[in-house]
Amino acid sequence: LDRGIAQLDNLDDQPAVQARRLDTMAEVYINLALYEEARDLLDRAIGIKRELEPVESAELADSVHDLGGVEWRLGDIEAAHESWTEALRIRRRIFGPVHRDIAQSVNALAVYQWQVENFSEAGDLFQQSLDIYREAGGEEDEFVADRLGNLALIRLELGDYEAARRLFEEGLAIKRRILEPNHPNIAWSLNNLGQVLRKAGDYEAAERVLEECVDIEMEVLGPENPRLAYILTALGTLRYELGQYEASEELHRQALAVREGALGTDHFEVAYSLNHLGMILNATGRFKEARSVLDRALRILEENFVPDHSEVGYVLTNLGISLVHLGDLQAAGPLLERALAIHEENLGSEHIELAWALEGLATLHEATEDFDRAVPLRERSLSIRQTQLGDDHPFVGQSSTHLGILLTKMGNFERADELLTRALDIEEAKLGTDHP
Repeated sequence: LDRGIAQLDNLDDQPAVQARRLDTMAEVYINLALYEEARDLLDRAIGIKRELEPVESAELADSVHDLGGVEWRLGDIEAAHESWTEALRIRRRIFGPVHRDIAQSVNALAVYQWQVENFSEAGDLFQQSLDIYREAGGEEDEFVADRLGNLALIRLELGDYEAARRLFEEGLAIKRRILEPNHPNIAWSLNNLGQVLRKAGDYEAAERVLEECVDIEMEVLGPENPRLAYILTALGTLRYELGQYEASEELHRQALAVREGALGTDHFEVAYSLNHLGMILNATGRFKEARSVLDRALRILEENFVPDHSEVGYVLTNLGISLVHLGDLQAAGPLLERALAIHEENLGSEHIELAWALEGLATLHEATEDFDRAVPLRERSLSIRQTQLGDDHPFVGQSSTHLGILLTKMGNFERADELLTRALDIEEAKLGTDHP
């Protein structure tokens, strides 16, 4: 690769050829997850094309669009948004409103809106991208399958697991028809389907799907590709929910190592892995280590995102729980209250992710023996999980257990017994009699 880059300097008298070669080399570096090097090459190609072309061309738009993708992988999502917006502007001027490249650009902007939690706008853009592609004569191919997957992600964020599962399965069926069985894009769809199965409480199916996904990614992409981290995280989260903490920790540490190696130590996806690791450390009683890990995750996220981003809220909840168990209740309170406010503002009062923030704040009040404030929080968490997940989901069992233990402390033994018996029935039915 280094020799290939050096040879590009010999093409200074052929700038158009040089620009195309730079694009090609950049694509190689992107496939190797060498994003800094790819960005430098694309910057050079774009500079040459701007000098050569009095009118912005489709080739320039392609390079600018690719640069946006690299900037995204490097964690500079605002720069990515700027590049993708420019590429769309050029493409619309050249192609008009209906073209496959327009669909690609609109999809990229939808991904940005999804990341900044404008889920309604993201959903509209994903649908617009799919409609444009089909109107432009696109077949039921990978692009359509991926757009169906993106629409499913929106439904997943909104807690509509049935719709998400249906869309993921439709997209996966398309890919299985047109791709080799071990194609990495099949693995990506399997990862997404596995996540919705896990969130819906179908752990057996989720485990089967995610293990197939890991096998494909390891075989095709290797152990250091950052895409592998997503699948390791999904499988690690499944192991966590099954109470297999040692296996979960190993998977999340693997994902963390992959992300730090490929993306750098301060990338926002590193914070995602740190947050999951912090949850496991809390669950296994290693609260000092959890606090250190979660402090680092919070610093990274606050440097990359706005202060009220939902990912910040997730870390604040877990960090607050660590502090409660370490006895630093004064520090824990503001964090847990801030986390709840973030989720209510971003997700609404009935979203499933709100339940964990409610549980965290209830843990604080329970630690201070302020049971009258803890009870309505536990009740609300249970109600949300029942409404969103159904009466027999393991998370309903978890909330029932927490509320039952709290009511036992308050002397309400009849209701407590009812809740704890119900929790045991759910957990034995879903997780087996040997689950911790």
